[in-house]
Amino acid sequence: MRAIHIKMLPGSDLKKVRIHWMILDEQGPIETPRGEVLCTRGSIVMGGVKGRIACQPGRQSVLPEVRSDGIHLLLRSENINAVNCPECLASAEAKAHFQRQKEQGAQATKREASEAT
Repeated sequence: MRAIHIKMLPGSDLKKVRIHWMILDEQGPIETPRGEVLCTRGSIVMGGVKGRIACQPGRQSVLPEVRSDGIHLLLRSENINAVNCPECLASAEAKAHFQRQKEQGAQATKREASEAT
């Protein structure tokens, strides 16, 4: 029997699973599997996307890695709102993304205020 390793958030008493940010990027080194993937609930047809992990930009794959101590999984999301990896959220890309969100929110608030008057 092999152990399955999943990274947890540091210092978490609740033992939260670490979820990384996969930035969609046609020039990225990662390409997710294409075609039909079998899972416990049947098969899923996946189109495959290219990208990179924000905190591990050189990583070549998101597939499970089999090592001598077991199987290592990398949980990830393309939606930054689902991400909780501290290193991903501290990346330059994440900071720029949140700054754009903040600016868009401020613009929407100004627009709504001017429409109300």
